[in-house]
Amino acid sequence: GEKTKIKIEFDSRGRIGPQKKYIYVFSNDPKTPQYRLSFDAVVVEKLMGSSDGKNPKLVLSSNQLNFGEVDEGKVVEAKIEFKNEGKGVLEINDVKTTCGCTAVLLSSKKLQPGETGTIGINLDTSNRIGQFVRTVAIYSNDPEQPIHVITLSAIIKKRK
Repeated sequence: GEKTKIKIEFDSRGRIGPQKKYIYVFSNDPKTPQYRLSFDAVVVEKLMGSSDGKNPKLVLSSNQLNFGEVDEGKVVEAKIEFKNEGKGVLEINDVKTTCGCTAVLLSSKKLQPGETGTIGINLDTSNRIGQFVRTVAIYSNDPEQPIHVITLSAIIKKRK
């Protein structure tokens, strides 16, 4: 019969647009050992940029990749398209992952205005089990949003 509160913080840095996030609560309740909470937000960013109007603009086809249920030990792959919707040359300066289990390959580090490219993401599930969430950060010369974050998620099933 007791109650408690759960405080949730959301860091919107490097994110833009609609966001859907989940928090998992695990307990010893035999009927509901795992309970999923969710929340939605729309992140907007203050516009900045050069006065000549020739800024690059990085746009991702998605900022989330859900690999679903995956057997432990498998390497799963996915691609996300990215585009330069600005009027200047887009340069990808760096890509950082939060896990050594993730490899990222860019089709190009420079895009002219209107050009598109792909971001290939490989996730190695070896020695990992259960709910899995990691991120990939893309750093560019886009003055409006220099950091784009892609959230990776999966449920990794124990190998039989």
